[in-house]
Amino acid sequence: MAATKRVVGYYADWTVYRNFTPTDLDAGLFTHINYAFADINPNGTVYLFDPWAATQMKFPGDLKSESGDNIYGCVKQLFLVKKKYRNLKLMLSIGGYSLSGNFTTPTSTRQGRKEFAASAVKLVQDLGFDGIDIDWEYPTENTQPDDMVQLLAETRSALDTYSKKHAQNKHFELTVASPAGPSRYAKMKLHEMDPYLDFWNLMAYDYSGSWDQIARHQANIYPSICDPNATQYDTDSAINGQTDAVPYKDLPVSGNNVYNLQQPVASYLYNITSGSLFSYDTPEIISMKARYIMQERLGGAMFWEASGDRKGPGSLVRNTVNGFGGISSLVQSENMLNYPASKYNNVKQQFR
Repeated sequence: MAATKRVVGYYADWTVYRNFTPTDLDAGLFTHINYAFADINPNGTVYLFDPWAATQMKFPGDLKSESGDNIYGCVKQLFLVKKKYRNLKLMLSIGGYSLSGNFTTPTSTRQGRKEFAASAVKLVQDLGFDGIDIDWEYPTENTQPDDMVQLLAETRSALDTYSKKHAQNKHFELTVASPAGPSRYAKMKLHEMDPYLDFWNLMAYDYSGSWDQIARHQANIYPSICDPNATQYDTDSAINGQTDAVPYKDLPVSGNNVYNLQQPVASYLYNITSGSLFSYDTPEIISMKARYIMQERLGGAMFWEASGDRKGPGSLVRNTVNGFGGISSLVQSENMLNYPASKYNNVKQQFR
């Protein structure tokens, strides 16, 4: 079987405060980890939203003091993880649902887009990332679709310039998180965006949630035939044509009934006493989704976010990889460890 599938997972910096650290990642199952999130100033400067968690927090094994300018935090821990797993790439994810309003002003001008690209690539250079993931939710109003295309062009150019100067032309990746709802993606200039991207991360989830008046599936593949009102959106239509949620690993089982629905490829948990309904993926449903990915010849799977998964046989990520054919099915592309232009001593020294 050809090694062609990607498995992308987001590592959210705030999960470190819930005692989920980079070392808790089942890193061998992923090809990419997107570090969430960086923010954007009105002038376009990209910066770390939580610099304490990212580069300052001390972990076991970190020295109390070192000479020179050094980083610590989650970024250092992730770098150590990718030193161990050379097929794992670290992406700096910019934006996210809560911060996406900050894209509008800077991306509307050429100078703002240039500053965005330059400062984002500077973070790649200084912190040791393998690329950039842009999570703008969503560039659909007024000039935003055009602004997004030009932002990608500017960022792709800045990555290539950096690589030519400091990384022997090694390719640094550029991706986006894309909506699955037709009311949004229909307004975006997908064909014009595509040449600048290595791959797309389709957000095939959050189709419904606590904000809705009707309980619906939140990550179904197909529209439901028996109950169309339960599937306002669906992944298949998107491919072919932040929320009040409970982590999968924390879903209660006792006293609840779990339902796997074959036709829309969706599952839910329901407590008849409390009337509580949770729409989520079971291992059985995620395995069906892996088969769908293979059938449709899609690039792989993306997960939000890594701390929500379970360990062992109940892991959704592991069941997805198994559905692809195992670790050997994952695309092989060595990550970058050499960052000679970083302003941090320990990054330049690869944390030796």
